[in-house]
Amino acid sequence: MPALRDTHTHAQFPTHILVILDTPALPTTNNDGLDATPAIHPILIPVNAELFADTFEYDLAKRMKRQVTTPPVPQWNESTNRLEITLRVTTLQVSHPPSIPLLLLFGLGEQFWQPTDSPPPSPSSEVSSTSSRSSKSQTLVADDGSVCVGLLSTYLLPVDVIEEFPAPAAMAQTMAQICTNEEFEHYLTFNRGLWQNVLVLSPKDQAIMGIVGTAWNVTREAQRIRKKMRSTKKSPPLYRAPSHSGDCEDSPPRAAVGALSL
Repeated sequence: MPALRDTHTHAQFPTHILVILDTPALPTTNNDGLDATPAIHPILIPVNAELFADTFEYDLAKRMKRQVTTPPVPQWNESTNRLEITLRVTTLQVSHPPSIPLLLLFGLGEQFWQPTDSPPPSPSSEVSSTSSRSSKSQTLVADDGSVCVGLLSTYLLPVDVIEEFPAPAAMAQTMAQICTNEEFEHYLTFNRGLWQNVLVLSPKDQAIMGIVGTAWNVTREAQRIRKKMRSTKKSPPLYRAPSHSGDCEDSPPRAAVGALSL
């Protein structure tokens, strides 16, 4: 794969490519003996094995760390006229691949991000437009180089819900009332999958465990409230007006907040 710069001596330079799948990557055949392997679209993420093992308790991370005896070195490819590097490929099978990049982003944030004026992409972009946000408070890496893990909450819950923290009941009630069906289904699917991945990879940072666990519990309680609302014929909204100037009318509320430790 191409290397942007020759920094192989850096402690956090990638050593492996994680291939994120939700099903085993095994070839199969049909009754006629023809290849019937379903098409897969994996997510590929370069990681540093030592940093991965130091950040997550998952056994795969420990095995990857033991594989590294000599760090990979970028080489100049004359045919492509660019720096390239060969990395080990390791498969990571999880129940919800779409949430793995966000988990690794905050778990290994110092490897992937440096201070910038642009916020990281929102995982809810598929169901909403980008809302007006403060780029300064949304920067993932603080001035001292630490990762602002608290910002993870802004990717898991609407800002109106976060504003009710630390009252879980009020957070769930607000989420049940303000989310459209499409918005809520997105949050429900994503937060459930992210929590499952947290349980599998076991991040050592308890702040990540706490934020994701709280977001999932709030979402699950909001689901119960919404079911009760339907049974009493108080349907959730089909439309929700933006709560911040500049938001699109059909988008979930998104706003910049400071580091929040749920």
